[in-house]
Amino acid sequence: MQINDKIIFGQYEWQVLDIKNNAALIITEDIIEQRTYHNVNEITTWAKCELRKYLNGEFYDRFSETDREHIITVTNKNPDNEWYGTDGGEDTQDRIFLLSVEEVVCRYFGDSSEKLYNRGKKEDYWFQKRDENNNQRVATFKGGGWWWWLRSPGRVSEKTWLQSPGCMSEKAVYIHGDGNIGIQGNHALKCNSNIIHPFGDNTGGVRPALWLDLKSYEPVMALKKLSDEIVTESSSEKYEFSSPLWWTGFSKYYQVSGDFELTFKLNVKGGKAVYNSYATAFTNAKRRSGGYFETIVRTDTFGWGNGKNKAFAGSAMTHEKDYKTDKEFIACMKDANVVQKITRNKNKFETFATFTGKNGSTYTRKTTFTSKLPNEMFIFLAADGASITIENVMINSKKEQKNE
Repeated sequence: MQINDKIIFGQYEWQVLDIKNNAALIITEDIIEQRTYHNVNEITTWAKCELRKYLNGEFYDRFSETDREHIITVTNKNPDNEWYGTDGGEDTQDRIFLLSVEEVVCRYFGDSSEKLYNRGKKEDYWFQKRDENNNQRVATFKGGGWWWWLRSPGRVSEKTWLQSPGCMSEKAVYIHGDGNIGIQGNHALKCNSNIIHPFGDNTGGVRPALWLDLKSYEPVMALKKLSDEIVTESSSEKYEFSSPLWWTGFSKYYQVSGDFELTFKLNVKGGKAVYNSYATAFTNAKRRSGGYFETIVRTDTFGWGNGKNKAFAGSAMTHEKDYKTDKEFIACMKDANVVQKITRNKNKFETFATFTGKNGSTYTRKTTFTSKLPNEMFIFLAADGASITIENVMINSKKEQKNE
């Protein structure tokens, strides 16, 4: 096992951040849930907050007895806020914890320590720093980019600071959806965000971290989420992938250019919900690359985008289907053969899919949207509580074109 490897531990996929003394520091690959930092509207620290209590109690208890034996209890230092001097609180004994701003900024997601320890006189927010390491900190929740908590304290109001310098805060530092450091903090209970996640609310994301004892534990390596292989030509080689959860099982990248036609022939074994099948991702680059943005089209009539394309469902994306109820579609997708044709004409994209279920039903769905994706772009499929077999892929990149 090496730093940056992906492993499976418990029911989650984790990224290895550090290895020393037969132990590995790991953090969940993506955001696993949304929670407030604290459950009461009051000043707090990591030592006293409700999120720490939850992670070291209810969350820890979800691991099997065998897995719990491999989780090391560690002493965490909780430094004051480097920009605002807010009290970080006492040291803590933790089995499960959040990373500190120092760990994120200086050690494990690129080294931006100069920016942390050299605040400009007129700098109130991290985005003024133009940090080149922001993209390394980006995380997603159920497929959409989202912000996530750190354990470090945020700032206090100017009035409170003047009355009691170095006092504790009712805020905690966080990572923006674009990877910027929210060093001023977000409110521990009443999150200062008007943005609502498509599958949740406006509360912060949680990426638990822990030290894993390697002396008697044989790590299970995770499959790469996106194969390093980039497919540029038609192929009849079968490719199978599955996922019990959203955004954990992926196909290879399929690279296309100009106006194109791309046709997938699939077998899908879906789950209990209407979205438990697969989604199609249209991207400008590999995931977690700098400047990455995407448009997502699910098999049911839903989709969204981020980055430079702000086309959320019901905005710049239209859907047409011929099944009447979700129940019909779910029954069809329990075991279905799918032919999905994707076309691009300048900035206009269309996907047309025919779903033929083993139960004898046949349905179609068409989705159209516009996006200024670059001439050279990628498409991949993501499983969502389903098993997918790609039987055949036909790629026909017609020509280069200038986007309108």
